[in-house]
Amino acid sequence: MINLVELNLRACRNLRTLLESLGSLSSLKRLDVEGCGRLVSLPNSLGEMINLVELNLGGCRSLRTLPESLGSLSSSKRLDVEDCGSLVSLPNSFGEMMSLEELSLKRCKWLITLPESLGSLSSLKRLDVEDCGSLVSLPNSVREMMSWEELSLKRCKWLITLPESLGSLSSLKRLDVKVCGSLVSLPNSLGEMMSLEELSLKRCYELRTLPESFGSLLSLKRLDVDNCAKFVCFGTTWELVISKEG
Repeated sequence: MINLVELNLRACRNLRTLLESLGSLSSLKRLDVEGCGRLVSLPNSLGEMINLVELNLGGCRSLRTLPESLGSLSSSKRLDVEDCGSLVSLPNSFGEMMSLEELSLKRCKWLITLPESLGSLSSLKRLDVEDCGSLVSLPNSVREMMSWEELSLKRCKWLITLPESLGSLSSLKRLDVKVCGSLVSLPNSLGEMMSLEELSLKRCYELRTLPESFGSLLSLKRLDVDNCAKFVCFGTTWELVISKEG
């Protein structure tokens, strides 16, 4: 089956393992195992699939870890890890996926941290982190992600702060932070995000202020501060914005 380009194993609910020989599918570009709720592991030979562009692991609720060989998927552009409710970590080799452009982490309720190697994903443009209820922080290495255009953080209830290194994301255009009920502040480096066009802060109930550096966001076109019950807007911040608009 050396010419196989796409393999779809969706909703094979009794599938528990994939054969090591899977790695010999050298022409495979897309692997979809979404909804394989009893799949507990992926073969280490996964890393031998050098032409794999897209990997969909959505709904693999029994999957606890991903193989270290994941980092060898040098052609992969999209990785979907959604509804993997048993997943506790991502391999450190993860940062070696140099072609990765989109990463979706949704409803991975036991995922506590993201590896520092995340910062090595130099091609990443979009990261969605949604309903990761145990996630407490983002790695400082995010400062190295110079191609990042969109960051979405939704319903990460234990996320208290965002790293100061966030300001180094010079290409970021959209920052979406919703229902992060423990978030108390945004980093002062926020004002260094010179490409930021949209900032959405919704239902961040403990957020009280925007950093003073907020006024330096010259590219900002849209700001949503919605249902942030404790939010207080300081006049100096707005004065800076108004003076730059004028």
